[in-house]
Amino acid sequence: MPGATDFPAPFLLRQKVLAHHRLLGVLDDFTARRGDFEPWFADILDGGRTVALDDFAAYWTHRALLDQWTAELFGRYDLLLMPTVPTTAWPATGPDLAAAVRERTLRISYTSVFNDTGHPAISLPAGLSPDGLPCAVQLVAPHHREDLALGSAQTLEARPGHPAAAGFRHRRLSDRGKVADAGARPTRPSAPVSV
Repeated sequence: MPGATDFPAPFLLRQKVLAHHRLLGVLDDFTARRGDFEPWFADILDGGRTVALDDFAAYWTHRALLDQWTAELFGRYDLLLMPTVPTTAWPATGPDLAAAVRERTLRISYTSVFNDTGHPAISLPAGLSPDGLPCAVQLVAPHHREDLALGSAQTLEARPGHPAAAGFRHRRLSDRGKVADAGARPTRPSAPVSV
């Protein structure tokens, strides 16, 4: 994938450009009432103020490389089946972002590419990890092939052994932060789902 060896530079550039875009959408309100914004979000918006013309040029150059890369992928494959994220679920308190960048486990690292290129994608539950945390896969289709992504997802979810077909129920956190049952206990697929 383009930019993989330069990680996290392309990711950070993307976040900076997106912060600039978000800032433009709320600039008047943000300028007048910065204190009304969540501190973490205000910091992101402030970061959007520093985007330079060279940043935009680098971002769009990277986007063009992503478009070329995905065009080559879909020249060889009809559909991509891949992890949605590089980890299982993070703690309810959130991730250690510095560690996530260092370890390349950012939760958007597998999905943001297709958000940027505009490919239809859908995430499906894939069961539970050995420690009981949810795992997912994503199906990504060529441009304008939402029918392929949705139809394939429906086929996979209907197969015996898929968490949705096996009566998978989510668990929720109670008021005290302990796991409480929100229906039937989550089940693991008895066999891997094959496509």
